[in-house]
Amino acid sequence: MRFARSANAKSVVAINKIDKEAANPQLVKTQLASEHGLNPEEWGGDTVMVEVSAKTGQNLDKLLDMALLVADMEDLRADEDVPAEGLVIEAHMETGRGAVVGLLVENGHLRPGHYLVAGTAYGRVRTLQDFRGKTVKDAGPSMPVNMTGFKELPQFGDGFEIAKSEKEARNLAQKAKIEQEKMAATNQCYWRRYS
Repeated sequence: MRFARSANAKSVVAINKIDKEAANPQLVKTQLASEHGLNPEEWGGDTVMVEVSAKTGQNLDKLLDMALLVADMEDLRADEDVPAEGLVIEAHMETGRGAVVGLLVENGHLRPGHYLVAGTAYGRVRTLQDFRGKTVKDAGPSMPVNMTGFKELPQFGDGFEIAKSEKEARNLAQKAKIEQEKMAATNQCYWRRYS
């Protein structure tokens, strides 16, 4: 949600598991409104909320329609003729594969061989797989992919960008690491002073 807010983007919320007996979508909407400021359209707010069941497939078509409608109304278009950039949506280590990182491409096209920087981590794209586990040679805007090739795990929510070479990627990651250490030192000094 912080990404949507920082980008000043309109949200579409899927309220899942409505097939369960104890499901209470109205309570979920109330909590989203009070805790996160997401007011449903049906209450006069500006947040589209769709009650769905991933298990039964109920309203998934409606969710897709609403997402497409919001994208159309907001005139959301990705830029395809730029170097790839996007977000890290998950990262974990796998035996035999190393760092496996889930990415969501927001702009541009990501291909094997590209050098990436995500926060303090960098690497070269060895493999790209779509959500079915099928190898792909190109990931365009709005496409979630799993990739291998990072030297270490990036953090969830880190933005990624393309670097021209391994040297540039390493330098950008090192710069980010130094900046992160400065921030940590500043926060620690601040904490000691006021505790």
